[in-house]
Amino acid sequence: MTTPHVSSVWGTLPLLHEPLRLLAVCYWIAGSVSALVGLYGFIYLQMGVVLLGMPAQTGLPDPSYGASSVGWYFVALGATFVLGFWLTAVIQILAARWLRAATHRTFCHIAAGVTALFVPLGTLLAVLTFVTLRDSAVRASFETCVSVLRSETSELPNRLP
Repeated sequence: MTTPHVSSVWGTLPLLHEPLRLLAVCYWIAGSVSALVGLYGFIYLQMGVVLLGMPAQTGLPDPSYGASSVGWYFVALGATFVLGFWLTAVIQILAARWLRAATHRTFCHIAAGVTALFVPLGTLLAVLTFVTLRDSAVRASFETCVSVLRSETSELPNRLP
């Protein structure tokens, strides 16, 4: 008995890989949205830089209570926001690549856990990922792809001295 195939943009794939391909597309979209949302943090960074440049006109005896301390708060908040969302975007895009290639199953679980924090669509995507990766046929597919990659890399010449 042969495995059913489905035709796609990338050619003919076994039907088993179709859920992984759909998850990969969803992770590409989620990663792109996370990267775009991360750009919003630059507004806070800019506000912090502006506040740092303002002279201390608060009338308080200690200038550390002025706009400078609030400026540093906004800079830290904006930088954390940008770096957090961009790190999430990198994790999601790597998960998309590795789901498509059926490798790095543990990392795909971790990426699903991170994606679950984005309620409600991220949670739905994470649950679908956990359910799909739990399937024994998908697990066997990951193991097959990893063993093929290991056999291909073992055939490469060792160029290290």
